[in-house]
Amino acid sequence: MNIKGIKIFAWFIFASLIVFNLFPQELVIKQEKTGPIGTNCYLLYDTKSREAALIDAGGPLDVLVKAIDNENLTLKYILVTHGHIDHLEGLPEIKKRFPAVPICFTRADYDDFLLFQDWCKNNVDKSSTARFMLTTPELKQWFEYDLPNFIKPDLFIEDGLVFNLGDKKIRSMLTPGHSRGSVSYLVNSNLFSGDLIFIKGTGVIDMIGSSQGDFDKTIKMLIEKLPDDTKIYPGHGKSFDIGTGKNESWWVKP
Repeated sequence: MNIKGIKIFAWFIFASLIVFNLFPQELVIKQEKTGPIGTNCYLLYDTKSREAALIDAGGPLDVLVKAIDNENLTLKYILVTHGHIDHLEGLPEIKKRFPAVPICFTRADYDDFLLFQDWCKNNVDKSSTARFMLTTPELKQWFEYDLPNFIKPDLFIEDGLVFNLGDKKIRSMLTPGHSRGSVSYLVNSNLFSGDLIFIKGTGVIDMIGSSQGDFDKTIKMLIEKLPDDTKIYPGHGKSFDIGTGKNESWWVKP
């Protein structure tokens, strides 16, 4: 076989490994959209250790739980980006399915979560988001839950905590704005940002604990710290990279 033939054969073998998943990725990210307003929830796992983490549970996570079972994964963490009910509604079922796995989010957002129902009712004339939730029939159940007994965190997150999946490290970054205790999770060049930013917009800033000033500081911090090829996995909508966000999003101020 000549040199050209060897190169073609080698490329065929390499392509086959990719196609048939015999050359596995070290970090796998799976997404499921769930809940009444289509919340993005994520499963991350390390292919070597088979250790996994869930990020947010906005409703039933049938696809992600099935992946945990089918891929023989060990779920180590249930990570919450912020304390809004559309990212938490599936937590009781997930905790029932994985009782030993810790639920992790910030104390500030858990405190605000407990006040969510009364805050919306008391601010319906000031917050269009509160008004929308209170007047949308599909969201009626959000105001019927017994919040103090709905779910309890096992670990309160602070800035800079590290969660290990094998040799992969998930780092917490406090990113307030959409809520006062919003946290994003950075693993390799991937940022799971909750409802902080979307491809052409942001999470609302008229809810309990939200702040335009905090939001502006957070965006400045992210743009300064993270390279343009950092991929953003938001709580709603499609993923994008920070470089694209800089060019297409109004949340980047000159």
